Amino acid sequence: MQCFSFHLAATTIFYIMASERPEYNDKILVHLSLGPVAYYFHTTSPVKLVAPFTPGLMKIADVLFHGELLSRSFILNEVLKLFCTLNKVQMIFCRELASLIFGRDNEQLKYTTIPAIVGHDPAGVSTKTILHYAQFINRINTFRQFDYGLANSQQYNSLEPPDYNISAIRSKVALFYGNNDLLTNEIDVKLFYSQLPNPIGLFKVNRSKFSHLDFLWAKDVRSLVYNQLVQIMHENTQ
Repeated sequence: MQCFSFHLAATTIFYIMASERPEYNDKILVHLSLGPVAYYFHTTSPVKLVAPFTPGLMKIADVLFHGELLSRSFILNEVLKLFCTLNKVQMIFCRELASLIFGRDNEQLKYTTIPAIVGHDPAGVSTKTILHYAQFINRINTFRQFDYGLANSQQYNSLEPPDYNISAIRSKVALFYGNNDLLTNEIDVKLFYSQLPNPIGLFKVNRSKFSHLDFLWAKDVRSLVYNQLVQIMHENTQ
């Protein structure tokens, strides 16, 4: 039995795995979600404005990039270095771009951290994954399987894709969220938490400006999040 901590897309992957393959709940004692994403309708990030146009955009991306966006490559690495790492102005500019999507917390996310961030992210994502997240955004209070449109009847024997069975997630689950996280909204987080069969804690980070990237890169993330996270692990594995 193991304890695992996940961030953003990894939280979604766990929820899907635990609901669709419930036998894995026997292998994971505690799951700790940082910036959890299941229900996604109330996101305040600009991605919400793009979501309705995603199907058309992804058709173009499939043709141009063969189903994968922002995969790590020599070209992407060099572009990120060229525009985000050479001087202070570039670092601040790239931090501001990220803040528009994830939330701004300049006191915790120092511009000098940007070279480290772009050295790891983005790491590639499939167009189908983007479509699935857009589906979560476009439909209020739905956490369901991929919508194949007219092919749903063949895939699911139903006109609509089925909801994920949240009640099958038997692992202990704790959710951490930030007040200034533009991707994950408190309304969606609380709704998901209320439906978990074995919840062990809903934690709002004690910092009003705490954003989505802060879970990984904030200078005080240990005292703000990680110490409590480790404590929960110890309390639930004795």
